[in-house]
Amino acid sequence: MLIQKCWRYGVPARAIAFLEAYLAERSAKVVVGGSFSEAFPLKNQVFQGTVLGPKLWNTFFADIRHILHQVDLIPLLFADDLNAYKLFPRSVSNEVILEQLKRGQFACHKWGSVNQVEFEGSKETFTIIDKQDPFGPGFK
Repeated sequence: MLIQKCWRYGVPARAIAFLEAYLAERSAKVVVGGSFSEAFPLKNQVFQGTVLGPKLWNTFFADIRHILHQVDLIPLLFADDLNAYKLFPRSVSNEVILEQLKRGQFACHKWGSVNQVEFEGSKETFTIIDKQDPFGPGFK
């Protein structure tokens, strides 16, 4: 999937060949305090902590922005954190606002299903910031 997205973004063929080799199945071990784990396969993934990891994730995750724009929300991405917001006129009820936010959540989950990405439900919240009628957990 990542390679297909790289083609769509116009990544040169030579760089894609490198990425295909980089992402090819291989084995890995975890080392902690000089002790090695058993070897395990790395297949179709970027091992955490690699130099290319953040850039490849950003490339893979970038198109979720379009999904949020389609439901009229503004995405905020940082690494693997995703937030979306919209400014509403004061006259719009919290129920209408929550409906739009839930449409955005549904669209993101649908994107996740297609792209084999799972969102951690315990980190998902809806917040309405309003002096007169706030909704959701407080935050700093």
